[in-house]
Amino acid sequence: MRFGKEMLEEHINSQAFRKSFSKVRLKKYRESLQLPIIDNIRPGGNEKLSIEGKIAFLGPKKDINDILEAFIKVTENIEKLT
Repeated sequence: MRFGKEMLEEHINSQAFRKSFSKVRLKKYRESLQLPIIDNIRPGGNEKLSIEGKIAFLGPKKDINDILEAFIKVTENIEKLT
C-alpha cells in the first residue's frame, strides 16, 4: 500500500487528473499543498484543519460525523501520537 507523497503523486499523475486538469494547474496544486504530517512538521499555535480547495467529504451525515470525531480525537491526542 502506498502512503504519503508517493500516493499523492500517483493520484496527481493518474489519467483522470491529467484529463481533468492542465499540467500548469496540477503543478500549481502540487506546490500549494501544505502537508505537515507527511513532511513530519508538527503543527503549532492555532493551526486548524481546512478542506478549502480540497475534495469535499461525500457520504451520509453519520459517516462525515464519524470522520470529524476521528479528527478531533487525533488533534486532542497529538502529543501522544508524535
